[in-house]
Amino acid sequence: MNSLKDKVVLITGSSRGIGKAIAIELAKQGANIMIHGFNESSTFLETVDEIKSYGVKVGYISGDLSKKKCMEKIYTETVNQLGDIDIFVANASMQIEAPNWLDSTQDEFIDQMLANVWSTIYFSKMIIPKMKEKKWGRILTIGSVQQEKPHYEMIPYAVSKSAQMNFVKNLAKIVAKDNILVNNIAPGLIDTDRNKERMANKMSLNELLSGIPLGRAAMPEEVAKLAAFLCSDNASYITGSNFFIDGGASL
Repeated sequence: MNSLKDKVVLITGSSRGIGKAIAIELAKQGANIMIHGFNESSTFLETVDEIKSYGVKVGYISGDLSKKKCMEKIYTETVNQLGDIDIFVANASMQIEAPNWLDSTQDEFIDQMLANVWSTIYFSKMIIPKMKEKKWGRILTIGSVQQEKPHYEMIPYAVSKSAQMNFVKNLAKIVAKDNILVNNIAPGLIDTDRNKERMANKMSLNELLSGIPLGRAAMPEEVAKLAAFLCSDNASYITGSNFFIDGGASL
């Protein structure tokens, strides 16, 4: 895994949850990390300090990925603070629930598509030219089990994750000749703060676990270890692929 030493990594949504776990795992492998979160909170700054403890360079920035100026600022600040980006992990996502899908609004759909799909495309467009020059690059998207099994309360979210996976397959073909690998990880139920309220409800938790053959939620670190592998040279012949890490929920 030492192929990650001194690599510059941008991970969106990395101040907490899966993104934070991936940031820590890549920092352990010597990568320099740009931390991004929706806003700067005490948790955000704690994550920055934790990453610094691994002796790597760390930058940090906050902002809403559904806003064009925010995406532009994140890219520019990453390059200014750490250098050209070698690895991009599109982890941040917007998830708006609508118990009755008829209540879903156009604005909610657009915001989710911008944050979950267009931001991935935008950053890839900005990053790939330098990756081509180096003949090395990794783009990793964090999708969802809902690509395969959408939830009735999150139709626009599921649509956005399916679109993101389609982009991965298309982009992987285009950039493979330049040794730029593009893959997707599709998590199921992960024990993060986003899912804390739902998992705290015993009835809701039992319902969730009933659809998971392994009968438990995953820890963010389990996703992070797979992410680190896919970002390393150990995964040098893998591109355009999707990896479910869902305890069998997609079966």
